[in-house]
Amino acid sequence: MDFLHPDSIIKLNATRWVRFLPNNSSIEVTDDAGVNWWHVGRLTLVAEIPDVLVANGIAGPLAFDDGDLAAISPTAYWTMDEGADEDRGDSVGSNHLLETGTVAVIAGKHNNALDCAVEPWPGTNYLATTNNFTPAGDFSLAFWIRLHGSGDEGAVIHCKVGDGNGFAFAIAWNVVAYQSHLYFDGTYGDADGGWTDNTWFHVVINFNAATNTASLYRNAALVRSVGSSTFTSPSLPLYIGKPINSGWFNSTPAFDFDELLYLDRLLTGVEMTALYNGGAGLFPTRSLTVLGDDVTLPSSVKYTPTYPTRPLILTAGGGWPSLTNGCASPVQIELPTNKVNLWVLDFDQTTVEYAEWTVRMPNNWDGGTLTAVFEWLADSVLVDNVKWALQGRSYGDGEALDQAMGTAQTVTDANTDQNLINKSAATPAITLAGTPAAGELVQIRVYRDTSVGSNLAADARLLAVKLNYGVTKESED
Repeated sequence: MDFLHPDSIIKLNATRWVRFLPNNSSIEVTDDAGVNWWHVGRLTLVAEIPDVLVANGIAGPLAFDDGDLAAISPTAYWTMDEGADEDRGDSVGSNHLLETGTVAVIAGKHNNALDCAVEPWPGTNYLATTNNFTPAGDFSLAFWIRLHGSGDEGAVIHCKVGDGNGFAFAIAWNVVAYQSHLYFDGTYGDADGGWTDNTWFHVVINFNAATNTASLYRNAALVRSVGSSTFTSPSLPLYIGKPINSGWFNSTPAFDFDELLYLDRLLTGVEMTALYNGGAGLFPTRSLTVLGDDVTLPSSVKYTPTYPTRPLILTAGGGWPSLTNGCASPVQIELPTNKVNLWVLDFDQTTVEYAEWTVRMPNNWDGGTLTAVFEWLADSVLVDNVKWALQGRSYGDGEALDQAMGTAQTVTDANTDQNLINKSAATPAITLAGTPAAGELVQIRVYRDTSVGSNLAADARLLAVKLNYGVTKESED
């Protein structure tokens, strides 16, 4: 069985696309117009992909964890997947949940979840949004909650001061059973049953500003609507697991909390059902078509991965002097105090001398330009300059070897002191002669440029050259 390559772009329908980013752990989906990318942290392939389908296309189902966030377009989304003693990041924006004290972590509905203990007023372990909760009109909140600890009661999530402005979702204990309460400004909803310990419930709170109605949904089913509701922000953050005040629900229940979603609009019934079902419903199961590099993608979804340059090290011991105007042969030296042994290539200060290497470039080389960094020393205390130069040629199968090298590029570096290592800056981009391509044999020639500016009156002793080259993919395979 094979899985999708991390650079794949998948077409879901005429306008919607999915891409797997290079680190293979980040997945993004476009909106319905195929323009904006949304991060969807837990979009997963339900099944492995049969080998027979890999070569020319892939058929298989998709599943969305916690709904199609691209379609829902949340204003803020907190997965709660971080560890204990960490702030919880907003996956959409920067309205992060900041932790006060320590809120424990537990295995949740999806990955990690908050494990909120009973907190008496004023509360020492809770979370609050970076920004104050100030919706201008309609809004929705959706989250998973699991109660544990019969007899506990208090606010679960709120932006409220006492009996005044704001809203709260609270749990009460009525002798033998839990009841939920929904408060908006001075109006609250009647208590209801149906809540049990150690069971995950999906909760949606919809506030309709036009009708002044607050509605509570549990597992995509309406529990109740509270008319004559208004919402006036008390200019406070959104709190999770914090008591409201010393007299009105002056504690919190014990509960687990996961996957908080905020929208500045009302969630629809279809969307609530999709969220409750783990995402099934917003997208029907459908076949996938994997598009290769030869397919023209819309400019809005075209994605070209980028990779950092890779190093190729040429050591002095692996090089050799050119037969014409060559530097000294590689020589082993020993430094006097600690008997450190090194191989070096010595280059004269007045005569241009050359050394060469033959290397095979990796199969993921992009065939582009190189840069070179020189590491060297000198048996001299003079703080003067050495100008290093590098040129080369790439050879394809069947090409003549006796051909000219490409244009050399140089870099000037100053000697630090006697027998101290010197590391140059990188040269400008070096273009190899020939038609460079991945996996080809490359001849490298290095020399000490003795022109103006290269004035160290001593041999420059080359230790190594680092060649930096670009790649088209992560590995040679």
